[in-house]
Amino acid sequence: EVASIGWAAGKVAAALFATPPKASYDDALEHLLRAEQIQPGFYKKNQLLIAKAYAAKGDKGKAKEWLLSARDVPVANADDEEADAEVRRLLDKA
Repeated sequence: EVASIGWAAGKVAAALFATPPKASYDDALEHLLRAEQIQPGFYKKNQLLIAKAYAAKGDKGKAKEWLLSARDVPVANADDEEADAEVRRLLDKA
């Protein structure tokens, strides 16, 4: 979410934290993909976040692949239920 921070939000963060947090979608993908490599399918939301990062970078094909993969991860808790609903909503739009 830090990667999508706008200019105004960055200025507010700078005022609150001295320096705004720095991150990019590439940074996020690096960490999310590494987690998935270590334990595939461990967390439905991780795959959702990977899909959203690819979508933000304009790679709709990879985004859809990860949404389809996330759809197949079993729902184990309330967090997974929220992620599952978002995955299905995004797939309906794709």
